[in-house]
Amino acid sequence: MKIGIIVSFFDFRADVRDLIKELQSMGHEVVLFARSGELASIQQQQMPGVVYREIREDISNWRNRLLEYAFLLFKKLPKSRHNYYLMELFKISNAPSSKAKFIGKITLAIQRLGINTVSYDFLIQQLQYSGNTHLDDIDQFIGFTEFPSDYLAARVVKEKKPLKVYVYSWDHPCKHTRFSKAFYYMVWSDCIKNDLLELQHVPAGQVKVVGATQFSYIWDYKQQVYSQASKPFPYPYVYYCCAIGIKELVPQEVAIIKTIAAKLATIQPDWKLVVRPYPVLDAWGMYKTLHAVSNIILDDDYRKNPFPSPKAANDDKYAKIQAARLVLHTGSTIGLEACLLDTPAFLIDFGYGKNRKGLSVYGFIHQYQNEKYLLDRRGGIESLNTLGEMLRTSEMPTHHSQEIAANFPLNSMKHMAMKIIDDTKN
Repeated sequence: MKIGIIVSFFDFRADVRDLIKELQSMGHEVVLFARSGELASIQQQQMPGVVYREIREDISNWRNRLLEYAFLLFKKLPKSRHNYYLMELFKISNAPSSKAKFIGKITLAIQRLGINTVSYDFLIQQLQYSGNTHLDDIDQFIGFTEFPSDYLAARVVKEKKPLKVYVYSWDHPCKHTRFSKAFYYMVWSDCIKNDLLELQHVPAGQVKVVGATQFSYIWDYKQQVYSQASKPFPYPYVYYCCAIGIKELVPQEVAIIKTIAAKLATIQPDWKLVVRPYPVLDAWGMYKTLHAVSNIILDDDYRKNPFPSPKAANDDKYAKIQAARLVLHTGSTIGLEACLLDTPAFLIDFGYGKNRKGLSVYGFIHQYQNEKYLLDRRGGIESLNTLGEMLRTSEMPTHHSQEIAANFPLNSMKHMAMKIIDDTKN
């Protein structure tokens, strides 16, 4: 079978590359489709046997531009609007110029007026596409959220191409807007399927549970035998995993870390607070004040000395999670990973100050997926005093981690690859 993979953010998705390798090992041919601006960097990943094709469907005319602006300003939003607004504020904060930030703020202000009537299906049904991308030899297409090309989506739907879209992350149903009722979707688990139905109103018959490709590395890790004598650090420690990549909010997370370190020093003076900086934040200098805190260890080797493979990087991370007495974070997939590794893990739900509107740490913590899968399942710590009581206990509680992990069953990449290309509904 010849499979067309429609990708974006390819550099950051090692699991997608491993999925492609698995499909190839099963005897399938793979063609990668990407927009022109991303194709060169994608080709640098050196995927032997993969054919690369540029997506060339855009047509610039007054009709298409009018449709694009209508969707931008008046598009239907997911039911969990808080997540969408937070993501847009994040994009505005990272805009390259003051002009871009101003336009972003005006756009968001219009979206907040509530005139959210233009559906994604309307957009792709009305767009005029070129038909210049060679698609006719592809037996099955696989895309990932958020779908990278509206024009390709328009053509695929119009020509009734066999397309499946993999919902890449647990927060994508909560914040993205490019969900079509004409697409067939694949999701991590039953609970993410329910999110897709509730938040994006996708028909239930068009959603299939296949597993989380990001967590296939945990499945692999659990099949291996590691020496219990091998410890990542020669002292007991709490592992704090930074979750915030929004520059305006990083100082607040740093302040939370220092507060936790002070409490830990008082209650467990022999312990360390090992802090894992947010990997894709490009301004790691914002963490430099943590070096001055005596019981904080900055776990930044993975940035200074990159690992030779994604497997090595993940094995290192998982070993540090498993050896920790406790994992703390402010809302991250790594919190799920800790639960899947049977480690006590809690979301810090305190220390963010009085600001709870707009771009705030409180808003970041209280995203839809964090509340539903972590806070509502006793996976949060609501005060510094509660953390102190926990640190005094001889054994950290794990029952909540097990309850959270039950929502996200682990599978091997091979198992998921077979389910992804299988056309059966279940």
